[in-house]
Amino acid sequence: MRRLAALALLLALGPAAAAGPETSRRAVPVTVTAAAARDLPETARSVGRVRAPRLATVAAEVAGVVAAVEARVGDAVHAGEVLVRIDETDLRLEREAARAALARVEALAGAQRRRVRRLERLVRRRQVSEDALDEARGALAALEAERGAARARLALAERRLSKARVRAPFDGRVAARLVSAGDRVAPGSPLLRLVATGREVVLPFPETLAPRLRPGLPVRLSTPAAPRGAELTIHAVRPELSEGGHAVEAIVRLPPALDWPPGATVDAEVVLAVRRGAVVVPETAVVLRPAGSVVYVIEDGRARARRVRTGLRRDGVVEIAAGLAAGETVAVDGAAFLSDGAPVRVRGRR
Repeated sequence: MRRLAALALLLALGPAAAAGPETSRRAVPVTVTAAAARDLPETARSVGRVRAPRLATVAAEVAGVVAAVEARVGDAVHAGEVLVRIDETDLRLEREAARAALARVEALAGAQRRRVRRLERLVRRRQVSEDALDEARGALAALEAERGAARARLALAERRLSKARVRAPFDGRVAARLVSAGDRVAPGSPLLRLVATGREVVLPFPETLAPRLRPGLPVRLSTPAAPRGAELTIHAVRPELSEGGHAVEAIVRLPPALDWPPGATVDAEVVLAVRRGAVVVPETAVVLRPAGSVVYVIEDGRARARRVRTGLRRDGVVEIAAGLAAGETVAVDGAAFLSDGAPVRVRGRR
């Protein structure tokens, strides 16, 4: 029974420990390195897409004939800039008619107001009846109501005239031109398509990361659509509205210099946190044994098995969360052939 237990222990410690006395005296060639302390970023990856935050079809709001299209496809435009002019002749006539109607009603109302004041004086002198005054006051009220309606018709005519000059609703670029001079349009007829100048990247993440994602976190972006990547920050985090398998979206705004096309695929790596002074060793220095993860610390020409608890893995190194201190020398190449107490021959350092 004791022999079986001893054999099991030897197997757990590694292949060299199970060898005979002569084999165990042979030094195992290894390369070594010192465990290093460094800042290790904890990251999350995602694949997202570029999109324009705003895309709009600019439509006519009044009927008429297109007099001119001021913007061409690809032109950069600013909010408020005139893009399309609709012939204003009929609209100007409507406005002048509304002005004339308002002036007529105001003149009638002014005359009626003077008549009411005159009748009020006559009533006080008992020269006319109260009924005549009441009738005059009713006529004045009707004219004042008509004056209000005339003012509204003039405001509407002026507004319709202003809509003959179709303006850009936001800063952007003309993506499509849908009409030409001479075309007749109706309210709602599409004229141009605009894409907002800005771009943003939408990155989906699983629900488990929602508590850790926040605006301001660093993110590295790269896309096949551009030769160079970018290091930016998250602008906003919001729930995903689609029915996909992800729960949150991180939004990254692209600066104007990064004119990545909408729809381009983007690989992203978000830095969730940075572990300061983490102890790291090359991944090949960590050996999986039946007893768990082990590194072999080299002391006085021998390998000493040390059980460790690993953490993050990144760029070929693994974090040692417990069991090893920075500066200790560990075996790298050849570590898999070691056992506790095995003699070693150092043939190089990393």
